[in-house]
Amino acid sequence: MKALLILPATAPGVEALAESAPLGNFVLFGTSLAARWLEYLATLGAKQVRVLAPDRPEGIRAALGDGTRWGLELEIIAETAERSVAEARAKYHSGNPSQWLA
Repeated sequence: MKALLILPATAPGVEALAESAPLGNFVLFGTSLAARWLEYLATLGAKQVRVLAPDRPEGIRAALGDGTRWGLELEIIAETAERSVAEARAKYHSGNPSQWLA
């Protein structure tokens, strides 16, 4: 199964959290937000995940690596702005729709 993970560029009320690192790398209880989502996607059966990173994608790439710790194949994609679900699906979903998590 394939999945898209759209990381936030910014979020109202938590701008200070993103000053030193992307929000996806914010650590809560010892695990980054992006890592928590990847763990969840892996439990749903994802094997390939495209991570859309609009804020400092090099930091996201450094923190997540290649995905092997979750049994995933990761593709970190640098974006210029945060995409909506519809925009991300239109641009990045390819192949058979039944191969993608909802």
